[in-house]
This record gives sequence, C-alpha cells and structure tokens, in this order.
Amino acid sequence: MIKLNNLLFLQRVDRRNLKKFATVYFFIFLNTLVFLIDSFNLINISSYTLTGFYLLIIISLAFKFLIESKNINSFYYPLAMFISAIIIFSSLTFYPDNTPFLLTAVCSFLFISPFVLKKENSNTKFLNFSLNLIYLSCFALFSTFILFLGLYGTFKTISYLFEFGISNRIYELITILIFCAILPIFIVSNLNRKLYADAFNKPLVFFVSNILIPILTIYISILYLYFLKIIFTFELPKGELSTLILAYTILGIFVYFLSLKVPTNKLLNLYKKFFIYTLFLPIVFLYLAIFIRVKEYGITEPRYAIILTAFWLTFSFFYLLKNKNEFQMKYIFLLITFLCLFASIGIFNASKLASKSQVERFKQILIANQLLKNNQATIPLKDLSYENKKELTLLSSYLNSNTLALQELEPYFKELMNKNNKKTLRYNILVLLQIEPTYSRLEDSIKSNNIAFSKEMVDISNYKKVIKLQLVEKQTEKVFYKNELETQIELSIRLEENKLIIKKKEKEIVFNILEYLNTLEYNETTNFGYIKAILEKEGIKIRIEYLNKNNSDKIKNCTFYLIL
Repeated sequence: MIKLNNLLFLQRVDRRNLKKFATVYFFIFLNTLVFLIDSFNLINISSYTLTGFYLLIIISLAFKFLIESKNINSFYYPLAMFISAIIIFSSLTFYPDNTPFLLTAVCSFLFISPFVLKKENSNTKFLNFSLNLIYLSCFALFSTFILFLGLYGTFKTISYLFEFGISNRIYELITILIFCAILPIFIVSNLNRKLYADAFNKPLVFFVSNILIPILTIYISILYLYFLKIIFTFELPKGELSTLILAYTILGIFVYFLSLKVPTNKLLNLYKKFFIYTLFLPIVFLYLAIFIRVKEYGITEPRYAIILTAFWLTFSFFYLLKNKNEFQMKYIFLLITFLCLFASIGIFNASKLASKSQVERFKQILIANQLLKNNQATIPLKDLSYENKKELTLLSSYLNSNTLALQELEPYFKELMNKNNKKTLRYNILVLLQIEPTYSRLEDSIKSNNIAFSKEMVDISNYKKVIKLQLVEKQTEKVFYKNELETQIELSIRLEENKLIIKKKEKEIVFNILEYLNTLEYNETTNFGYIKAILEKEGIKIRIEYLNKNNSDKIKNCTFYLIL
C-alpha cells in the first residue's frame, strides 16, 4: 500500500514526473482555463462541454499508461487523443443523457490501461494498481476538500469579523482552482511505481473477510428464499427486484476478485467455492424483471443501463465458470468499457433507443384512443381515462427533456402546431392535445382541504388542481386544465428577471419571487436552498420549494407547486 507520507502534495512535481505526464498536465491546465472562462462569463460554455474537458484528463492518463505498458511509438498518443476527443464531445453534444455511460467507460479504461495489451495473467498487479489508484484518489479528494473548507472558512471569518464584503466570485475562483487544478495535479504528481505495491492492508482484509462476505452471504440467502417464493406461488417479481439483484451481483463479483488475495477462513472458502454458481438464479430473475418492466413501460436510459449490466453479468458468469482458475479480470473490465462506449455513441446508444421506445409508447396510447389519423395527432372528442391522461402526462415530461424524442415525435404534430401557431413541440404536447396534466401522487393525495408539502400543511380549499413544475431562467412551461365550469384553460408560465410570470388568456399575473423572499428570514449569502414560501394572487397559489441563485442575485431555476 502507498504510505501516506508519500502521498503528501508537499512533494514537488519533479522533472521526470512533469516530462512523463506533460500532456496530462496540459489538459489539467486547459480544463482549469475553460472552467475559469465559463465562470467569468467570457464565453457561454455548456456543462457537458466542461465535463468533456475533465474526461480528457482521465483519458490522457489512461493512454499514457497504455503506451508505456508496451513501449508503443509515441506517435500514436496524439492520434488516440484526437479520436478520443471526437468521441467524447460527439457523445456529449448529440447524446448528453448518455454522460454516465461515457464516464463509466473512461474510468473503466483507466483501470485496465496498463494491462490491456499484456498477454500474461496480471490479476495481482491489476488489483494492486486499481486499489492504490483508488486510495490515492480518495486521499487527494479528502485533502483538497479540507483545503477548500479551510480557505472558505478563512474568507468567511475575515468577512464576518472585519465586516469586509467578499464577492461570491472569489469563492467560485477558489472552487475551480482547487477541484480543477490542485486535485488532479495532486493525483498525477504522486503517480509512481508504488502504484503496483501490495495494496491489501489489514483494514481492507478485515473489511472484506469479516464484513462484506458475511453480509453478501446473508443477502443471497434472502434473495434465494424470495426466488423460491416466486417459483412456488407463481407471483411476478416486484418492480424493484432488479435493483436488489444488481446490488448483490455487482458487489459480489468485485468482492470475489478481492477475496482471491485475502487470507482464507471457513466462510471465505465457501464464498470462493460457491459464489459463481449463486449468480445463476439472480441473472435469470433479472432478465424476467427486465422483460416485465420493459414490456409495461418501454426502455428508458436507466432500464437500458440495467439491460447492459445484465448482458455484462451473463458474460462474466460464463467466463468465470469456464475459466475458474485461469480467468483474467482485465477482460471483464474491458467488456464494461466497450459496452458503455456502445451505449454512449453506438448505433443503438441509450438515448436513441430510449427516445424511440417512449415515442412509440406515446403513439400507441394515441392510436388506442383514436387520436392519430393519417399520421397526425388530433384533439380528443371525449375525455380520456384517468390512466391514459396520467400516462400521457408522464410521457410528455420525459419527451420535453429529450431533444431526440421531440424530433421523433414532431412530424405527428405538424398540423396541430401550424393550426395553433406553435413553433416548437417542447412544453406544448399536452397543450396541443388539450389534455390537462394528471399526476397520480398529487391527485391521489388531495382528499381534504389541506395538502402536505415537506411536512407543511397548505390550505387548498377552493382550489382544484396541484401541479409541480421546475423552471430554469427564461424557460416557458405550458399547462392545460379545466376549471369548475369544465372550460379548458391554458396557462403559460415563465421564469424571467426573478419573477414567475403566469399568462392567462391575455392577462399576465406576476409573482416577484426575490422581492417576496427579501421579506422572509432568508440567507442572502446562500446561492441555493429549500425554502417555504407561499404566494397567492388572483386565484392562483404558488408554493415555492427550491430555488437556485447565481452570484448577481439572479434566480437560475425554481421548483414550485402551482395550485389552481
């Protein structure tokens, strides 16, 4: 294990380290510069682009390890980085919802990069390298976080004691310099041969053999009892079963790898001997749970991730079963890299497949209610069932946040958009169909004249509808509902200049949020937070739940309940 005194950032970045990881330091500098440019509003840079520059640091480090492992010509390094940059920024630009898959692919590749080209079995080196890299990263994160708290506390103390106003821009600058520059430099400057030293210290051995393995043994026993119940009672598995199975199988595989290098005891021997076989039934029931959920609700990005994980578990199961004594861990991690890369940018990537699936579900509901004629959506002639309205509301919320899905759905709404002079389908799906939003949880909970919001009772007597909304600055949301006379009413709500502006017919009802908050006991130095604010005007109530401000006291986004 790497000793703590060798991890101290007080050590200088020597010339050898600087030369060895010169390109990595360059990307750290570039990443910091981009974050600073965005922070000072010199150029408007999206959050996904910022993520991309951080990923370039990780991938540059991974390729450095890869090339050094086989003394490959350094000419291939810039070529690999160029291709990687194209893949990363293409994925983040066209499929931003796939970011978790891309991040997983990059991190997985980093762990296997020194071993992927080596033919010999390097399980021990792989485990030591991975664990030491995790130790180093955690220690660096902890140290830089303490540094951040120290600097933040120092400036706050100066501001409080000497009544000296310190701009929030200073705190932003400190955050960027610490987490974009100092943190990665801390890690890279301490990368050395000791990464391959024995990482199995006593705390880890104790944690694996005396805590994790007993817990996993109890956990799988409970799962198998539930599987037996399903088999004998012919009950379908519960919706969250896939999460429970994934918790055991994924953690179980990693613990199995660690257990191979841990001193044995009776329970540990049993775990090593039978773990692989215990994976069979969980994987079978995982596929059953996936089939039930996908058949009922279609594919979404999280379900796509579960399907991908099921495929990875299946491969791992058969690979470990066939090569029980000769398997190489790097192949299992290499598969994670390829699968997540496929999910990020492949032909059947997660966003693409999920958007097609949810659009198809939306179309099927329209067809079932005869609302799709000649491939054009039409207004319902009679009120839809509660379940259909609820489904369409949930689907429209998903579609509004998914550009690919909107592009897929828009051709079916061309006539309604032209007829109603709507230039975009976003936030207008239910408005064009003249269907009021229906939310199951809120609808079912309104059984009296009061409703609880975060343990606070709000009087809703004389009101009929409660709708939860989240708006970012200058975003407009459309809401369609029926009043007490069953007349269809359309509302347009936007967040602009610290105000919630609700347009009803031609009249605008303005709620000045910041002005109202200044009358409350509200911490102005805090940029975000949960608050309890209820505003009421002209028959409309607004219950604000959460808001986020920038440094110039401008509200960037707001979550609230619209009570009509």
